[in-house]
Amino acid sequence: MSSIKKVARCLVAACLALAWLGAAAVEYRLTPIADTTVFGDNQGGQTFDGLSDGGPNLWLSTTQGGQTRRALLRFDLSAIPSGSQVTSVQLAMYEIRARGNHVVSVHRLLNAWGEATSDAGDSGSGVPANPGDATWSHRFYPSVPWTQRGGDLVPQASTSLFVGFSGETYTWPSTPQMVADVQGWMADSASNHGWIVIGDDVTDGSAKRMASRENGVASLRPVLVVQAEPPAPLTEGDTPLPLWASLLLGAGLLSLLRRSR
Repeated sequence: MSSIKKVARCLVAACLALAWLGAAAVEYRLTPIADTTVFGDNQGGQTFDGLSDGGPNLWLSTTQGGQTRRALLRFDLSAIPSGSQVTSVQLAMYEIRARGNHVVSVHRLLNAWGEATSDAGDSGSGVPANPGDATWSHRFYPSVPWTQRGGDLVPQASTSLFVGFSGETYTWPSTPQMVADVQGWMADSASNHGWIVIGDDVTDGSAKRMASRENGVASLRPVLVVQAEPPAPLTEGDTPLPLWASLLLGAGLLSLLRRSR
Protein backbone atom coordinates (compact mmCIF):
# COMPACT_ATOMS: atom_id res chain seq x y z
CA MET A 1 0.00 0.00 0.00
CA SER A 2 1.37 3.40 -0.97
CA SER A 3 2.04 6.00 1.69
CA ILE A 4 -0.72 8.19 0.19
CA LYS A 5 -3.26 5.38 0.66
CA LYS A 6 -2.13 4.77 4.22
CA VAL A 7 -2.48 8.45 5.09
CA ALA A 8 -5.86 8.66 3.38
CA ARG A 9 -7.17 5.63 5.28
CA CYS A 10 -6.01 7.09 8.60
CA LEU A 11 -7.65 10.41 7.84
CA VAL A 12 -10.91 8.72 6.84
CA ALA A 13 -10.93 6.78 10.11
CA ALA A 14 -10.26 9.95 12.07
CA CYS A 15 -13.07 11.83 10.35
CA LEU A 16 -15.54 9.01 10.95
CA ALA A 17 -14.52 8.90 14.61
CA LEU A 18 -15.10 12.63 14.95
CA ALA A 19 -18.48 12.30 13.27
CA TRP A 20 -19.47 9.47 15.64
CA LEU A 21 -18.39 11.45 18.69
CA GLY A 22 -20.46 14.40 17.55
CA ALA A 23 -23.56 12.26 17.05
CA ALA A 24 -23.46 9.96 20.10
CA ALA A 25 -25.53 11.53 22.88
CA VAL A 26 -24.87 10.64 26.50
CA GLU A 27 -27.70 10.45 29.07
CA TYR A 28 -27.34 12.14 32.45
CA ARG A 29 -29.85 11.45 35.25
CA LEU A 30 -29.71 14.16 37.91
CA THR A 31 -31.57 14.57 41.19
CA PRO A 32 -32.19 18.04 42.65
CA ILE A 33 -29.63 19.70 44.87
CA ALA A 34 -32.43 21.86 46.29
CA ASP A 35 -36.22 21.70 46.27
CA THR A 36 -38.95 23.21 48.38
CA THR A 37 -42.57 24.38 48.40
CA VAL A 38 -43.83 27.93 48.86
CA PHE A 39 -47.32 28.68 50.16
CA GLY A 40 -49.61 31.55 49.23
CA ASP A 41 -53.24 32.64 49.20
CA ASN A 42 -55.17 32.34 45.94
CA GLN A 43 -57.07 35.53 46.87
CA GLY A 44 -53.82 37.52 46.91
CA GLY A 45 -53.54 37.88 50.66
CA GLN A 46 -50.48 37.36 52.83
CA THR A 47 -51.82 34.75 55.24
CA PHE A 48 -49.34 32.06 54.25
CA ASP A 49 -46.32 34.17 53.28
CA GLY A 50 -44.23 32.94 56.21
CA LEU A 51 -44.61 29.21 55.48
CA SER A 52 -42.22 26.85 53.70
CA ASP A 53 -41.60 23.12 53.35
CA GLY A 54 -38.31 21.50 52.38
CA GLY A 55 -39.38 18.07 53.64
CA PRO A 56 -40.11 14.75 51.87
CA ASN A 57 -42.92 16.17 49.73
CA LEU A 58 -43.48 18.87 47.16
CA TRP A 59 -46.93 20.45 46.98
CA LEU A 60 -48.77 21.95 44.00
CA SER A 61 -52.04 23.69 43.24
CA THR A 62 -54.69 24.78 45.75
CA THR A 63 -56.12 23.22 48.89
CA GLN A 64 -59.80 23.13 49.73
CA GLY A 65 -59.17 26.07 52.05
CA GLY A 66 -57.67 28.28 49.34
CA GLN A 67 -53.98 27.74 50.11
CA THR A 68 -51.92 27.81 46.91
CA ARG A 69 -48.62 25.91 46.66
CA ARG A 70 -45.79 25.96 44.12
CA ALA A 71 -42.69 23.74 43.98
CA LEU A 72 -39.13 24.94 43.30
CA LEU A 73 -36.32 22.71 42.03
CA ARG A 74 -32.67 23.28 41.15
CA PHE A 75 -30.18 20.81 39.63
CA ASP A 76 -26.38 20.70 39.56
CA LEU A 77 -25.25 20.36 35.93
CA SER A 78 -21.52 20.06 36.59
CA ALA A 79 -21.53 16.35 35.67
CA ILE A 80 -22.15 17.31 32.03
CA PRO A 81 -18.81 18.10 30.33
CA SER A 82 -18.26 21.70 29.33
CA GLY A 83 -18.84 22.19 25.61
CA SER A 84 -21.49 19.45 25.38
CA GLN A 85 -24.46 20.12 23.11
CA VAL A 86 -27.76 19.47 24.90
CA THR A 87 -30.31 17.70 22.69
CA SER A 88 -33.09 16.72 25.11
CA VAL A 89 -34.24 17.63 28.63
CA GLN A 90 -37.05 15.88 30.51
CA LEU A 91 -38.26 16.35 34.09
CA ALA A 92 -39.77 13.33 35.91
CA MET A 93 -41.75 13.63 39.16
CA TYR A 94 -43.73 11.05 41.10
CA GLU A 95 -47.23 12.03 42.17
CA ILE A 96 -48.16 10.58 45.56
CA ARG A 97 -51.67 11.96 45.90
CA ALA A 98 -54.01 14.29 44.04
CA ARG A 99 -57.46 15.85 44.34
CA GLY A 100 -57.70 17.05 40.76
CA ASN A 101 -56.21 16.63 37.29
CA HIS A 102 -54.99 19.60 35.27
CA VAL A 103 -52.04 21.04 33.36
CA VAL A 104 -48.88 21.63 35.37
CA SER A 105 -46.28 23.99 33.89
CA VAL A 106 -42.56 24.44 34.51
CA HIS A 107 -41.09 27.95 34.42
CA ARG A 108 -37.49 29.14 34.60
CA LEU A 109 -36.67 31.13 37.73
CA LEU A 110 -34.82 34.43 37.43
CA ASN A 111 -33.35 34.80 40.92
CA ALA A 112 -31.63 32.67 43.55
CA TRP A 113 -33.64 31.16 46.41
CA GLY A 114 -32.96 29.12 49.53
CA GLU A 115 -33.86 25.81 51.09
CA ALA A 116 -33.11 25.90 54.80
CA THR A 117 -34.47 23.52 57.45
CA SER A 118 -38.26 23.76 57.37
CA ASP A 119 -39.97 20.34 57.22
CA ALA A 120 -43.73 19.89 57.37
CA GLY A 121 -43.55 16.12 56.93
CA ASP A 122 -46.76 14.84 55.34
CA SER A 123 -48.75 17.96 56.16
CA GLY A 124 -49.60 20.04 53.12
CA SER A 125 -50.15 23.17 55.20
CA GLY A 126 -46.46 24.06 55.58
CA VAL A 127 -44.62 25.14 58.70
CA PRO A 128 -43.19 28.51 59.81
CA ALA A 129 -40.19 29.32 57.64
CA ASN A 130 -36.68 29.20 59.04
CA PRO A 131 -34.00 31.78 58.13
CA GLY A 132 -32.84 31.15 54.57
CA ASP A 133 -36.00 29.35 53.42
CA ALA A 134 -37.88 30.36 50.30
CA THR A 135 -41.48 31.44 50.92
CA TRP A 136 -44.23 32.94 48.80
CA SER A 137 -42.91 36.43 49.52
CA HIS A 138 -39.20 35.79 50.17
CA ARG A 139 -36.34 34.26 48.23
CA PHE A 140 -34.45 34.01 51.51
CA TYR A 141 -36.66 34.43 54.55
CA PRO A 142 -37.01 36.88 56.25
CA SER A 143 -34.89 39.60 54.62
CA VAL A 144 -34.62 39.02 50.83
CA PRO A 145 -37.99 39.30 49.05
CA TRP A 146 -38.99 38.13 45.62
CA THR A 147 -39.55 40.97 43.18
CA GLN A 148 -42.88 39.31 42.43
CA ARG A 149 -44.65 37.37 45.20
CA GLY A 150 -44.86 33.70 44.31
CA GLY A 151 -41.47 33.65 42.57
CA ASP A 152 -39.54 35.67 39.99
CA LEU A 153 -40.20 33.60 36.89
CA VAL A 154 -40.35 33.69 33.12
CA PRO A 155 -44.09 33.95 32.27
CA GLN A 156 -43.78 31.59 29.31
CA ALA A 157 -43.61 27.96 30.45
CA SER A 158 -40.53 25.98 29.46
CA THR A 159 -42.66 22.82 29.31
CA SER A 160 -46.09 21.68 30.47
CA LEU A 161 -47.98 18.43 30.99
CA PHE A 162 -51.49 17.30 31.86
CA VAL A 163 -51.07 15.56 35.22
CA GLY A 164 -53.78 13.15 36.31
CA PHE A 165 -54.31 11.36 39.59
CA SER A 166 -51.82 9.75 41.94
CA GLY A 167 -49.60 6.70 41.95
CA GLU A 168 -47.34 7.18 38.94
CA THR A 169 -44.38 9.09 37.59
CA TYR A 170 -45.14 11.94 35.21
CA THR A 171 -42.49 13.07 32.73
CA TRP A 172 -42.61 16.58 31.32
CA PRO A 173 -41.52 16.46 27.67
CA SER A 174 -38.40 17.98 26.23
CA THR A 175 -38.97 21.27 24.43
CA PRO A 176 -36.62 23.72 22.71
CA GLN A 177 -37.01 26.00 25.73
CA MET A 178 -36.10 23.27 28.24
CA VAL A 179 -33.00 22.55 26.15
CA ALA A 180 -32.18 26.26 26.01
CA ASP A 181 -32.60 26.59 29.79
CA VAL A 182 -30.07 23.84 30.52
CA GLN A 183 -27.66 24.90 27.77
CA GLY A 184 -27.71 28.45 29.09
CA TRP A 185 -27.08 27.33 32.67
CA MET A 186 -24.13 25.23 31.51
CA ALA A 187 -22.63 28.30 29.84
CA ASP A 188 -23.31 30.50 32.88
CA SER A 189 -23.71 28.49 36.09
CA ALA A 190 -24.42 31.67 38.10
CA SER A 191 -27.72 32.01 36.24
CA ASN A 192 -28.88 28.51 37.24
CA HIS A 193 -31.77 29.20 39.62
CA GLY A 194 -33.79 26.19 38.49
CA TRP A 195 -37.50 26.02 37.78
CA ILE A 196 -40.78 26.66 39.56
CA VAL A 197 -43.56 24.11 39.00
CA ILE A 198 -47.06 25.60 38.89
CA GLY A 199 -50.37 23.77 38.83
CA ASP A 200 -53.87 25.21 39.37
CA ASP A 201 -53.42 28.35 41.48
CA VAL A 202 -57.11 29.32 41.63
CA THR A 203 -59.38 26.28 41.95
CA ASP A 204 -59.95 25.19 45.54
CA GLY A 205 -59.54 21.43 45.98
CA SER A 206 -57.10 20.96 43.08
CA ALA A 207 -54.14 20.03 45.33
CA LYS A 208 -51.32 17.68 44.34
CA ARG A 209 -48.59 16.03 46.41
CA MET A 210 -45.31 14.99 44.75
CA ALA A 211 -42.20 13.22 46.07
CA SER A 212 -39.24 15.49 46.85
CA ARG A 213 -35.50 14.85 46.89
CA GLU A 214 -35.76 14.02 50.60
CA ASN A 215 -38.38 11.32 50.03
CA GLY A 216 -37.48 8.07 51.81
CA VAL A 217 -37.90 6.05 48.62
CA ALA A 218 -35.02 7.00 46.32
CA SER A 219 -36.74 5.76 43.16
CA LEU A 220 -39.59 8.27 43.67
CA ARG A 221 -37.41 11.38 43.86
CA PRO A 222 -37.47 13.94 41.01
CA VAL A 223 -35.09 13.26 38.14
CA LEU A 224 -33.83 15.51 35.37
CA VAL A 225 -32.93 13.45 32.30
CA VAL A 226 -30.51 15.28 30.00
CA GLN A 227 -29.28 13.97 26.67
CA ALA A 228 -26.12 15.74 25.47
CA GLU A 229 -23.61 15.20 22.69
CA PRO A 230 -20.10 15.30 24.18
CA PRO A 231 -17.49 17.68 22.80
CA ALA A 232 -14.92 16.14 20.48
CA PRO A 233 -11.58 15.47 22.24
CA LEU A 234 -8.97 18.05 21.30
CA THR A 235 -5.23 18.34 21.66
CA GLU A 236 -3.57 21.60 22.57
CA GLY A 237 -3.88 24.16 19.80
CA ASP A 238 -6.61 22.25 17.92
CA THR A 239 -9.69 23.98 16.57
CA PRO A 240 -12.78 21.73 16.58
CA LEU A 241 -14.43 20.88 13.29
CA PRO A 242 -18.23 20.98 13.18
CA LEU A 243 -19.92 17.67 12.42
CA TRP A 244 -20.85 18.64 8.86
CA ALA A 245 -17.23 19.55 8.09
CA SER A 246 -15.94 16.23 9.44
CA LEU A 247 -18.41 14.29 7.28
CA LEU A 248 -17.58 16.34 4.18
CA LEU A 249 -13.86 15.87 4.70
CA GLY A 250 -14.33 12.14 5.21
CA ALA A 251 -16.37 11.82 2.01
CA GLY A 252 -13.70 13.69 0.03
CA LEU A 253 -10.92 11.48 1.35
CA LEU A 254 -12.89 8.34 0.54
CA SER A 255 -13.33 9.57 -3.03
CA LEU A 256 -9.57 10.27 -3.28
CA LEU A 257 -8.77 6.84 -1.93
CA ARG A 258 -10.99 5.09 -4.48
CA ARG A 259 -9.46 7.02 -7.39
CA SER A 260 -5.94 6.09 -6.27
CA ARG A 261 -6.61 2.32 -6.48
